[in-house]
Order: sequence, then structure tokens, then C-alpha cells
Amino acid sequence: MEIHAVNILYDFCIMSTLLLIAKIIRSKVKIIQKLYIPSSLLGGMIGLLLGKYFLNILPFSTEISNYSSILITILFATMFLGSKRKVSFKTMISNVGDSFLINGAAEIAQFGLFIIIGVLILPMFFKSINIGFGLLLPAGFVGGHGTAAAIGAAFADMGWDEATSIGQTFATIGLISGIVLGVIIINIGTRKGYTRLIKKIDELPEDMRTGLISKESRSSMGENTVSPCQLTH
Repeated sequence: MEIHAVNILYDFCIMSTLLLIAKIIRSKVKIIQKLYIPSSLLGGMIGLLLGKYFLNILPFSTEISNYSSILITILFATMFLGSKRKVSFKTMISNVGDSFLINGAAEIAQFGLFIIIGVLILPMFFKSINIGFGLLLPAGFVGGHGTAAAIGAAFADMGWDEATSIGQTFATIGLISGIVLGVIIINIGTRKGYTRLIKKIDELPEDMRTGLISKESRSSMGENTVSPCQLTH
């Protein structure tokens, strides 16, 4: 148990360093800002390049592949924590109704289509394929690495050990292609006047491009709820 704790600590330190390096790169490199590549994705790409299966420089432990299925539980458990505000249904629909309907339609369509493909079509060509394969593609594309890890872990518990890796692969492909193609589509839509909030990409504030908020625009992130006395006695 102690060895596992040390491995987690080492892995956490490495991942934190990668995120810091990625944040610095994103705040300085213009092309990454224009593509809106998040620091987490950039740090993951650096970690993949320097990890075991490429340059083999970073000493990640063998337990790192298990973290995602555990951390997604924390994410779901804390998702609805926060300040409580009363918002009317009409206001909510006016502000986010179009995005909600588009995202919902895309999610339902992907799950329905690829489950049918995975269950009915792929087994005709690949006799030994697991019928859950069709669920992993939309899990990665729609839900990202967290959902792919959760569903992959469930399949792994049922004896399909490769499910998590397949789901994470789909999630990575979906994230990278979504960012690159998404930015291209957004740029085209902005130039044609289809967007509501901005008419030019250059109008976006600098903090959205660099990921760093200027000193004069910074605000408090919360209030102290725990007495320091309880932390020292």
C-alpha cells in the first residue's frame, strides 16, 4: 500500500510539472492560442511523447492507466457543487437552448448510430469483435476521456481488458479533431457573420487566448469556510 502511495505521489508531481510547462507554452505561443488548444491536452501530448511508448524519459508508474477511472468518479460527485442561483426556465432556454439542443441531438445520434454499427455491421466483417466496441466510439467522442474511462472500466470488469485503451484512443482522436476542425468551422462562421457574441476572432479578449487573467481583471474565487485553527491543532 505504501508503494502505491509513493507511485501516486511521483505521478502527480510529473503530471503537475507537465501542466505547468503546457500552461507556459500556451501563454507564449501564438499558434496554440489561435487553435485554442487547452493546456491539459498540450501537457498530455508532451507526456505521451516523453512517456514509455515513445522517448521513455518520464518515469511514470504502471498504475497511471488506472487513475482516469477513479478520478472520473470524483468529477461526477462534485459536478453540481457550487453557488445556488435562481434562473427562470425561459432565461435558461434563451441563453443556452440552442447549444443544448445541438449537443443533445449530436450525442443521441452518435450513440444510436455507432451502437447499431458495432452490434449489427462490424461483426459481419470482424467475427471476434466485442459488441461493446460500438459504444466506446461515442463514449470517447461525446463524453471525452472521463466517460471513456468509466465505460472502459466497466467493460474491463467484465473481462474485456482492452476496452479502456480503445475508449481513450477514441477520446483523443475526438478531442484533437474536434479542436482543430472546430476552430476552422468557428473561424468560417465568424467571417460569414453567423456568430452572436463576436464578429471577428481578433475581438476575443487576451485572457481567453492565453488562458491567463490580467491583474486588473482578476476576481476572488470564493470565501474561506474553514478556520485555520482547525488545520494546525
